Amino acid sequence: MPHPAGSTPVHDRGTVQGVTVPVPPGLSLETDVSPGQWVVDGLDEWTVDERTDRYRIGLVLPEGFQAYARILHRVEEGEWESGPNRIVRWDTIAEALGVTLQPDTRLRELSQAYMDAFGHRDVYGHESISDPDEGSLHPEELANLVELLAPFTSTPDEVWYCLWAGFGDWGGHTRKDRRVPWVGVPGREYFLYRGPLGRACGFQEMSETRPEHGHSPNIFWPDDRAWCVASEIDLDSTHVGGSRACIDALLDHPVLEAIEVLRSDPLW
Repeated sequence: MPHPAGSTPVHDRGTVQGVTVPVPPGLSLETDVSPGQWVVDGLDEWTVDERTDRYRIGLVLPEGFQAYARILHRVEEGEWESGPNRIVRWDTIAEALGVTLQPDTRLRELSQAYMDAFGHRDVYGHESISDPDEGSLHPEELANLVELLAPFTSTPDEVWYCLWAGFGDWGGHTRKDRRVPWVGVPGREYFLYRGPLGRACGFQEMSETRPEHGHSPNIFWPDDRAWCVASEIDLDSTHVGGSRACIDALLDHPVLEAIEVLRSDPLW
């Protein structure tokens, strides 16, 4: 795969300007971060919406797509002595409570109301509904999403990946350390990687424990910019922008739970 002028790919675990940065197999760490500038330019300003006094989804996903959706990270419930936990859909919890999922619904609020109403606790009295992962898709969710997105890009072998530079197991770099170039948005700095769509799982595979304890890409998009995926590190959901057909396929997916949103909808 050719690299643009000024780009220095670093394979496996590499060093740039004396800084060691993990690099998943099959991906390259890019020091020319200009391919990410379109994302930065397409985001809303980091200010609250004057109408709602809340932040908007446009802070994490660039403008320009026909449609947008929010993937609700998986939730599990079960008792420690009853075997493996089972996956519970957010809409199942909402239906039991007689409420409708909204673009800014938070699972923590739903699950607390659910347990208050139905007393769901495990045998030790702990909450039996788990909090969804924040900032990362479960490996199974990521695999399903990658499979869904593949037909909706003409460049599946050329995908750009952003991973937050502040993760402790990724070096815990801060904005004070600029020896490794990164894609910078308000409040976040991301290392930029490149590789095929099939290697989106590479970051999680580098987890020292289990893949589900690793990180899925925080932002990724194909070179033709046909869609864009954003998993903001503090959110229990992943947002996707794409064509109408792409988002419809996501909304109809039998495993991934998603709801349609607008960039102007509240983020949290």
